[in-house]
Order: sequence, then C-alpha cells, then structure tokens
Amino acid sequence: MRKLFLPMMLLVAGLINAQVTITNWNFEANPLEGGDNTPSPSTGLGSASFVGSMNTGLRNHGTETGCLQVSGTGAWSSEDANPGTNESSGAQFLVSTAGFQLVTVQYDLRMSNSATRTERFQYTTDAGITWQNLDLNSSNTTILCNGSFDNGRIDRGNNLGDANGDSWGRRIINLSALNTVNDNALFGFRIVAAHYSNSGEFRTANNSANVASAGKWRFDNVTVSGAPITSSPQLLVSPSSLNSFTQVLGSPSNEQILTLNGTNLTGNLTVEVPTHFEVSLTSGSGFSASIEVPVASGSLINQTIYVRLNRSTLGNAGGDLEIFGGGVTTTQMTLSGITIPSGSAQLYINEFMASNSSIIADEFSEFNDWIELYNPNNSAVSLAGYYISDDATNPLKYQIPTNSTATIPAFGFLLIWADNQSEQGDLHTNFALGTNGEDLVLTAPDGQTLVDSYTFGIQTTDVSEGRSLDGASTWTFFTSPTPNASNNPLNLGEISGDNVKVYPNPFHNEINISGLLSENAKIQLFSFDGRLIANFEGNKLENLENLSSGMYFLTIENNNNFNQFILNK
Repeated sequence: MRKLFLPMMLLVAGLINAQVTITNWNFEANPLEGGDNTPSPSTGLGSASFVGSMNTGLRNHGTETGCLQVSGTGAWSSEDANPGTNESSGAQFLVSTAGFQLVTVQYDLRMSNSATRTERFQYTTDAGITWQNLDLNSSNTTILCNGSFDNGRIDRGNNLGDANGDSWGRRIINLSALNTVNDNALFGFRIVAAHYSNSGEFRTANNSANVASAGKWRFDNVTVSGAPITSSPQLLVSPSSLNSFTQVLGSPSNEQILTLNGTNLTGNLTVEVPTHFEVSLTSGSGFSASIEVPVASGSLINQTIYVRLNRSTLGNAGGDLEIFGGGVTTTQMTLSGITIPSGSAQLYINEFMASNSSIIADEFSEFNDWIELYNPNNSAVSLAGYYISDDATNPLKYQIPTNSTATIPAFGFLLIWADNQSEQGDLHTNFALGTNGEDLVLTAPDGQTLVDSYTFGIQTTDVSEGRSLDGASTWTFFTSPTPNASNNPLNLGEISGDNVKVYPNPFHNEINISGLLSENAKIQLFSFDGRLIANFEGNKLENLENLSSGMYFLTIENNNNFNQFILNK
C-alpha cells in the first residue's frame, strides 16, 4: 500500500519559496533497504540509525496521515526504546541540504504505552560532532496530532500529561530561521527521549506518573524538504574600461583584453562594441561588431575577450561596449581611442631657421624659429599625432595634438614654429632652437617610427639651412631662405616657355603639359646626367612613380620650337 503525504510547503506557515523533497524515508520496503538498523531513504540520500541506548531496529506497521496506524504500511521501530540518560537516545538522521534553504523536517512518531512520552529535537551542522537542542514552539513547529509543547520539547498528551499511549503523532519543524542549516552538507537531526516536564525522570506515554524504561518508538514518513537556492546570475567584468587604443591607419590597433567571470548564468552572453571597434573570442582573428560568448553549466571562468580599434578614417573613436544576456543586467564599459596616420608616410625636415629676425612672422606677427616639413607624396598627409623634437634623446618632446587638422598637401610644405609657445596652437612647439647646434627629430604618431632627423651646427641669424633640393640628402645654407616653399632652383610649381606649360613641379607619378601646337610633339625625359629616360607623346607623362628622387630635364620639340625644362621629383 502506497502512502500519500502532502508537500511541506502547504503545511508550514511562513515558507514562501516552493519546497521540494530532499530526502524521505517511507520504510515501505520489506525487508527494509539498507537493513533494519540502518534503513536507506526511499528518496534522496542520507543515513538513519538508532543512537544511545535505543537499538534493535525492525520494520513494523506504519501510518499514512501521521495520526492513525494503517494496516499494510511500513514503519521503522526500536524494539527496545531504552531512554538511557536524558536526551541521549533515539533516532538519528543525517541529510545534506547542499543547494537548499528554508529547510523543514517532518516525522511521524508512535509511542507504545510503556515508552518514554517526551521527545527532544536536536540538530547538527557538523555531521554529528556536536548537537544542539532546538526549543520547539508554535512559531517553528506544527503538531498535527497527539502532542503538546513542554518547555521546548513535545509531550505525547494533547494536553501536557494526558494519557495517550499507542498513538501516532506528526510534527513539522521549520528550520528556516537557522542559517547554518541552509546549504550544509553536514546537516543532521535526531529525536531523543527526554525527561517529562520538571520531573527529572522519563515518564510513560499512557501515564505521566509512571517511570519509563523501555517500550517501543516507531518512526515513519521522515522527510527533509527545502527550497532550491536559486542565486541570481552574476557577471564580473575586468577591467572596468579600455582606453588609449592607438591605431595607425591601414591596420588594426593592438588588442586589449577583457576577462569575464560569471555564475548562475541562464544562457549565452552577447558582447557588442561601438562603431569603429571590433571584438573576438580569438586573438588575431574572428573580429566583428558583436560576438556570442558560450556559457556552459551557468558559469564562465576567466573567459578572455579581445577588443581592438579598426577605423577606416583618421580621428577619435569612443563609446560603450555592452554585455547582455544570460539573465544579467546589461553591463556597459567605456572604450576610447584614436586612429592616426600611417608612420610609413615619408616626410622630410626640409629647411629650418634657428635665429629668425626678419624673414617670416607667424600668425601672431612674431619672428620665431621655424622648421619646414616637405611632403614628397602624391596625397596629403595629416600631421595629427606626429612628434617633433630638438633632442635625439627625447624624440617625443612635442606631439602635435592627435585631433589636429594640420595637413601637408601633396608635394607641399608646412612650417612648424619652434617658439616654446605651444599654447599658441598645434604648430607651435614647447621648445626653441639653439644657434649653437642641436638635433631635429621627426617621429611618427606610433611614437616609435623615426621619420626623419638631422643634426646641425652653429647657425646665423636670418640664414636658413636646408636640403639642397627638396628631399635631397645634401644640406646647404640659404642666404635667401625659402620658408613654406621649394628649395629647388627654377621651381615655380608650374614652368612655361613659348606658351607651353609643364606641371606639377616637383612631380611624382605624372607630368602634365599644356599649350602644345602639335599632337606629334616630340617629348623626351632625361636624367640630370643626360641619360634618356623615355620618349613620350601626348600631353601627359604617366607611370613615373618608380623614378628616383632628383632633378630631370624635359625637352619638347613643338612645331619647330624647342623648349627645355628642369623638373624635380
């Protein structure tokens, strides 16, 4: 015959979380599984045994409701319920509550007429090394039938001392106020024989005046229940922000790392990054605007996330990285960085003046030292983030702001004022040049790539020093300085003769010609030492990017007119 028992959550007031059975002994197996003296639970895990002077376990008749004996059901009986010394002998149950809280204990106890009538409930949180009495009262215990409270114990009588032998009684004990019982693998409890009221003696169930020394105690439907601990999902992200990404245009920035640790997660996480940033689970590959982070068994342990900046244009970037999903509140962290020009763009320190008395004034009408840069490329170069210095041991002495709009046009020039007045603008440095000689150093925005450098000697007022030709390796002094203009002789940017015009000068990969009187004009390009480079037809010379830097002659025979031009590359 199967027993029916109601879930404890319906019986014990004050338990809000839905409870489940952790362990139950219904003693229905015949013979008892695990043996008469140590029966195994029918549900869950645990151990049961008689302790102290009680012994000789045996399967006996049991109950369904806890109040009436039912033929055909099973129970566990101590055939010799010797109470021994006070509160030392009875039935012991060890049950792990790991993963549970709001624990309750239910048991049904039948006392024979001659058995001890008073029961004490004790519990352990260290697997029985120590035991503590729990004072039972109406706030923590429900007595469904056959019993009353007796100074923290339970007496068999419905009123203290009433004769009530050979009867079943059900007790439901709420342990939710005991935090040490929650989530404890070493929890246990026992029901032991206790002295009656203030008598100092064991008394029998059917007569509180008689001393008890034996009889039978019979247990049934011993059940430990609890509410599963459902901790809220937790996510720890380290660090709290990722800043100072520096990307050289054309390739992604170096990666920075996030570490995720999570518990009780309900699913996978999603990581999204703001515009211009990329994220991946793998270093060096798999980067995209968002990724899914797999979560196994609700946990993440030291999950590494890789983040990088990868803009297609120059400028600052920033925004919030977001992590969401898995039951956690969306986590945000700040990203910031900058994309700077490629350090491979060739620029030249082309000319400088360490003592400027009257040659050229800056935008504040001040005659300050200056440094001229030359761009030999066929596209403009932004100077944002470049470093310039007068000390080779400190090449990063002054950085042009990373958000600067300063650019050098293709084949053009730009002046930087070495006036020790950086507060005047992006192109005003925090140093001035010395006339006794020092260094000039230009470094790429990555802070590592040397773009150009020159060490000079003693300087003269209003006399500049520069490359003999723009970008050339030889240097010379200019008594007629050319700030913000070409050092090349005869270089007017556009040169002409007999209405024929040639441009640009300097050139890079092409030369344009206008004013030709004949479509069959003979055009030849010579190196400066007179070697023929190529013959051309038409008004455009193309694919010249592979020519070495230097001076070239261009000759044009045009309707019996002959013109010769000196060009620079």
